[in-house]
Amino acid sequence: MHWGHITAVVLAGSALYAAPAFANDSSSMMVGDSYVMTPNAQVALVREELRISLQDDRFLVHVKSIYRNDGLAMNVTMAFPENAHYLEGIQDFRSQIDGRPVNTEFHKDGFYYDYEEAGTEDGQTEGLIYGMPQNYRDSAWVKVVPFEAGQTREVVVDYWAEYGSNVYADYYAEYILATGASWAGPIESFACWIDWSALTRFSAPTCELNKPLFDPQGRMGPWTPMPWRLLSATEAVWETEQFEPDMVIHINVIQGFWNFTLNGEGLSSRAASYHQDTRTPLLREGSEVLGVAEDLCSYPWSPYSCFDNDAPPWDQVRCLRLGKDRKTLIGDCSGTNLVLAHAAVDRDGEWYVSVRDFIEALGGTYSWNEWLQRVELTLPDGPYAHPDD
Repeated sequence: MHWGHITAVVLAGSALYAAPAFANDSSSMMVGDSYVMTPNAQVALVREELRISLQDDRFLVHVKSIYRNDGLAMNVTMAFPENAHYLEGIQDFRSQIDGRPVNTEFHKDGFYYDYEEAGTEDGQTEGLIYGMPQNYRDSAWVKVVPFEAGQTREVVVDYWAEYGSNVYADYYAEYILATGASWAGPIESFACWIDWSALTRFSAPTCELNKPLFDPQGRMGPWTPMPWRLLSATEAVWETEQFEPDMVIHINVIQGFWNFTLNGEGLSSRAASYHQDTRTPLLREGSEVLGVAEDLCSYPWSPYSCFDNDAPPWDQVRCLRLGKDRKTLIGDCSGTNLVLAHAAVDRDGEWYVSVRDFIEALGGTYSWNEWLQRVELTLPDGPYAHPDD
């Protein structure tokens, strides 16, 4: 049983993510003056195809779902929840059934979750449904889909929305797969495409999975890379079968260039965004990537960050500064200086140094992958990662 949920209102530590939240069609019923998400034991979600297209100012969502009625004829109320209490919500919402447009009704604050379906594993989610308070209400786009006995129907939803953002000035969208359970059985076939070919001001996305169950302190589980397969330098797909989802898809982009591996492992843009509020974005010039000298120690590849174990990442001290010769990086905390192969260059009043020179001065290697538009780094004692990565 499954329903999806795109959200951008997440409290992570002290960083408030602010943006509207959205959800896939769920099986619902009218209770009083509201719709309640309720399980449907005879309609199965046979296949779901989710396509998320990233643009500089918005992301577009296209969801095609194939449902099969394994029981008697029935009318199914489908509600597409939307949480946009503080910001703009879904824009240009459209839905089709078997290729024909269908009218939907928008019910403001008229949808809530059947919290009795929530688990209480280890007592962490008691009183919550996957992080939602028992009296939590969303708005919803509602339609009725009739099914004949044994009938299979195609339901399509399209819309766009703005990105969420946080205090680190990175941008994101999330697709929560585990916020409910309303369709019979697992998703028999699931595919998710991410397309970032239209991005010009932002990095390639980092796409990760996270357990969405909140404990009473609002913490979430560990992040793991999405098991996607690259189709090109700007598109990837994740495909699976007999899928019982229990995670959030988190898509993160930051300003400037970010597409790195370190010792064969991808470097998350979430790690890079720790200092985004104070750091100048990386520049790419052909196969070379440049960064402001004083900022290089704040990236997750650098051993030069000075950590106070009790201080959050944004309170770390910058430990490198550019010497008067424009070729020496002086390590104020480490006591070690790095001499680069080339002098820093002026870009709009900022002194940028070559990331290649920086990595090679550390004893590592720098390689440009033209097909993937990616920088592949190695360091002899790496990877160096932020402790909160």
